[in-house]
Amino acid sequence: VFGTGLTEAAVHSRGGQAILALNSEIGGKFQVWTMESGLFAQPGLFGIYDRTAAKARLAIDTNGAVGIGTTNPQVNLEVFGTGLTEAAVHSRGGQAILALNSELGGSARVWTMESGLFAQPGLFGIYDRTAAKARLTIDTNGLVTVNALQLKSGADLAENFDVRAAQAAPRNHSTAEIQPGSVVSIDPADPGKLAVSTRAYDRRVAGVISGAGGIQPGMTMGQAGTLADGKHPVALSGRVYCWVDASFGAIKPGDLLTTSPTPGHAMKVSNSAKAQGAIIGKAMTSLKTGKGLVLVLVTLQ
Repeated sequence: VFGTGLTEAAVHSRGGQAILALNSEIGGKFQVWTMESGLFAQPGLFGIYDRTAAKARLAIDTNGAVGIGTTNPQVNLEVFGTGLTEAAVHSRGGQAILALNSELGGSARVWTMESGLFAQPGLFGIYDRTAAKARLTIDTNGLVTVNALQLKSGADLAENFDVRAAQAAPRNHSTAEIQPGSVVSIDPADPGKLAVSTRAYDRRVAGVISGAGGIQPGMTMGQAGTLADGKHPVALSGRVYCWVDASFGAIKPGDLLTTSPTPGHAMKVSNSAKAQGAIIGKAMTSLKTGKGLVLVLVTLQ
């Protein structure tokens, strides 16, 4: 559809209002498309322009970036406004359930849910205007502050470590190498790192590699680029499945567990004096014979 003016290249309602306008090229760029309120006469942009308010309602630039409330989107989708009503998603009753606002005080953008604008510069968060308090905040350094945190997946607290496999593991021992459920100890040859345990009553025991038996870490800690990091989440407390060798004694719930001569395996404590400082935790399930996974409440002591 081509014409020299809006009336020649538009679809009108019965009252004469243009509801779809197609115009020839503007400024040597590409065609523009407008709906409801007339021609969006800015070269290089495709969008919806409100002539009554003299502002763009939606714009798409030549790179495909979409701007709502701005004709110069800096990212793929940018919602920009000078007030809550211009940059918010509302429920039918008019309550803001998601608000995006322009920068406040030259700091970070803010995101709020349920109860309106969290008007504190430099913070991203959820603010309850009724109670006049923040429910959750994230500052520009990534620090998260919340009154309570409930985790619905995972059952242990773990830290990331690099772990060395057992050096003298028998070739026919399928669980000698690093795997979820392996018992690990502090590696004296490599500061800050761990090794698969290989001896009984090892007072250097550090924990159990998390992830065995389908139970994942509830929370994992570490600091990238330092010694306090690694590839393997090692459970330091909580519930985790652990490889156990019952040939040193049948396991029943409540038994104390320590390291064993079987690489990466725990065993039942039979010598309390030796076990001091080498206890992994307490068994929560049974294992009568052989080697297998036992659910352990990790309580290093």
